Amino acid sequence: LGINGIKVSNSIPTPKTKANVNDLIITYNENVKQLWLCVASDDKYTSWINLLGNENITAQELIIISFDTNLNSGQYGGCLSDLRFGFENSLASTTQIIKGLNEGSFLITKDGMGLKSKNYTEVSVLSKPSKNQIEGNIKTSGIYNDPAWHNITNALKKYDGNANECCLWASNIKNSVSIELFTNEIPMSLFYRQAGYYGNVNLSNIKMQKALRVQNEIIVERSFIGIKKEIDKTTYGDNAFLFEFEEEK
Repeated sequence: LGINGIKVSNSIPTPKTKANVNDLIITYNENVKQLWLCVASDDKYTSWINLLGNENITAQELIIISFDTNLNSGQYGGCLSDLRFGFENSLASTTQIIKGLNEGSFLITKDGMGLKSKNYTEVSVLSKPSKNQIEGNIKTSGIYNDPAWHNITNALKKYDGNANECCLWASNIKNSVSIELFTNEIPMSLFYRQAGYYGNVNLSNIKMQKALRVQNEIIVERSFIGIKKEIDKTTYGDNAFLFEFEEEK
């Protein structure tokens, strides 16, 4: 093992600790002694392993989008459909879904076909993302307890009048949704359609964060808010809503 440099510290390194591969940091306090070896380094982040244990420190870049929903019209807590994320070439389309009642995963493709495409499949394991694809998770609570029809992952489908093409909350209360996109590319917008089999919802408190996940900690680097924009009905269709993200100062 070729060690480049050795430092002594009373705190463990982070992905933002500047170092070269094979640098070693010795950390200690009254109870714990650790040897942290830098195993990867680039212009932005470093990765570390503890030679005296099985811990590792790496940075996972991600985008976190959150919003609240409340019933606009219809029954129960309302439905959400056609949820899309906008990039430079317009809205990405849903490609794969791992369905889940209150939590699930998905794969989107940045092809600009989000308004039209229904070319998605429900799978048990997502494919490895290609260069123009992004993997993500979606999570909420309070979905109507019938996973054959009403999963939160249905929000990522295109609604064409079928009950399994939208999610449905059970109660007319404020519900929160959190989405993680595993990318460092910042979406420009969020789109949804106010349509569903049992009614529909309003979205509010739309926020986005560019963040790092380090072990179980979220480090927020930049914060954005969603601003509702006037859109062309002939382009986006009926009951369409688009929110563009603006960085908070």
